[in-house]
Amino acid sequence: MVVLTITFVTSLEPAEQEEGTTTTLPPPPTTTTTTLPPDVTAFLVTLDVYESQVTAFQADVNAINADWEERRNYDEALSSFEEARAAVAGWEDDVVGAQVPAPLAEAHVQLVLEVEKLAPAVDDIISGLQAPDDGTLRRQAVIAFNDQVDTILGAIEDLRDQAATTGTTVPGTGETTTTTSGEEPTTSITTSTTSPAEATAWRALLESWFTTVTDLRDDVTATNADWEADAIIFDETLASFTELRDAAAAWANEVAGADSVPAELEQEHEDLIAEAEALSLGIDNIIAGLQAPDDGTQRRQAVAAFEDQVDVVLSVISALQG
Repeated sequence: MVVLTITFVTSLEPAEQEEGTTTTLPPPPTTTTTTLPPDVTAFLVTLDVYESQVTAFQADVNAINADWEERRNYDEALSSFEEARAAVAGWEDDVVGAQVPAPLAEAHVQLVLEVEKLAPAVDDIISGLQAPDDGTLRRQAVIAFNDQVDTILGAIEDLRDQAATTGTTVPGTGETTTTTSGEEPTTSITTSTTSPAEATAWRALLESWFTTVTDLRDDVTATNADWEADAIIFDETLASFTELRDAAAAWANEVAGADSVPAELEQEHEDLIAEAEALSLGIDNIIAGLQAPDDGTQRRQAVAAFEDQVDVVLSVISALQG
């Protein structure tokens, strides 16, 4: 992928010169390109995934807590918090076992130390749920959990900042423009090329997005099928669709916040952002259909519309992959 930086060099109307003389104009500004090592670039994609995952965990825990505050279904709340705790613990193992570039090892250790505190924070919420008080212990534990998520996000950002220092900056080249009497100023063009490492990172990010959307579709379809087969009760179905809606919203935020988009694909990326936002809205429609007092037609139509939207999103991602 090639980005063209075009510098137009202009001058005042030239004074009269003797025939054959040459005026040399100042060279245009040069460009610089910072190239990160391939392993660092790949690890930055991993950090994007970590950020999306921990944000999704936060959304799930807060949704479970809000549901408990509203409906007071103890068994369901306990089961949901325990599932969230298990998911966080599994994610912790992924973070600990990550392949980390040597220059980022120390900062990664700091991230691991903070991540290891997240599952115990969910344990504290569970203890608060089980406590014979007015809910104060649980609410305080939820606040502490959210604070720990913020700390983890800060550690991820610190790793990104550290990664930026591992790059090699290469000065670009400019051209000196010369004119003779009566000539029009010429245009100087400086080109810079997206590095292979940057292109690899972008492709990896698109692949992870493709997988995320496919998994969302499969989970929504499976939840709907379980409801149709009476395999799960209403409250469980509603909780599952709500979690999936939150996951879709978190992914849409990740897409919108991507900062590694090649300049020539910015418009296509904007198109993807719009389509990604429509996914969580599609699940909202499914939830509305689940709650509707009809024979299930509204829900089935919403599921079909959601699947059509998934196809649209996947096609946009495929177009970005080239």
